[in-house]
Amino acid sequence: MPDVSRQSSMLMLWRNSTERVRLSHYTNGYEIRLLDDGAQLPRVGGYQPRAVEGYATKDELYAMIRKRSQRQALDVVGVDKHIAGRAYQTIMLQAVAERFGAGHRRSLLVMATGTGKTRTAIALVKKLMQAGWAKNVLFLADRKSLVKQAAESFNQHLENVPVVNLLDNPRGEGQIYHRTKPRSTCAGRGAGAQFQPTPLTW
Repeated sequence: MPDVSRQSSMLMLWRNSTERVRLSHYTNGYEIRLLDDGAQLPRVGGYQPRAVEGYATKDELYAMIRKRSQRQALDVVGVDKHIAGRAYQTIMLQAVAERFGAGHRRSLLVMATGTGKTRTAIALVKKLMQAGWAKNVLFLADRKSLVKQAAESFNQHLENVPVVNLLDNPRGEGQIYHRTKPRSTCAGRGAGAQFQPTPLTW
């Protein structure tokens, strides 16, 4: 299999000849990667290259570029204490915001039963949306009962954001989608024809 890092090196040589290109796909024929080093993250810059499921459409690329000018630093937007007001929840959400703000794309919170995992997730989603970091969200759970419970909680606390339970409404349209964890590695499969991975990334 061709080394995908070689394609990355060739791409960087070409990109250095123009300042206008700051969002690129490259591939070795087996793996597709996205280079978004012009993401304009507040105080950081861009993201490291990452593997993606496929190529973004023209509209999706334009949406990613528009998001750059709309995104605020996450520490500018506070945590809604009516949703997640416990001290440890605030500390955890601040830690997640700092990690995302530093250019990382993943974060893990480990919380015991009864500590408010769903509320913490709702508060995080609200923060990301208000700061312009997220428009669409996919919430996964391992049981149907948890999907139903989470969808009801999101509806209760985020009244102005359309929430869709894909188990009840597979082709529903909204901004926050709930479903059980898919067996496929691609989040979009089986979740409705309109549901693709790119709109879920930032």
